[in-house]
Amino acid sequence: LYGILGVIAQHRLNLCRLHSHAVDHHLESYHFFAEVEADAESLEMKNALAEIRPLTSRLEILGAFRVIEI
Repeated sequence: LYGILGVIAQHRLNLCRLHSHAVDHHLESYHFFAEVEADAESLEMKNALAEIRPLTSRLEILGAFRVIEI
């Protein structure tokens, strides 16, 4: 987790939310869900994901949402 958070910080991405959930109620393994405020197609986000991928056994993008200025 520390390495992944470091990558997010290095790329100056805004981490909005971080949630952890024990895998099958075992305290040794966790799933982490991170919400990052960034353009999913930006070079910074793509580079960050490329650096994060080798640090984890599983990486999924659950969605991307547009930000509408009001």
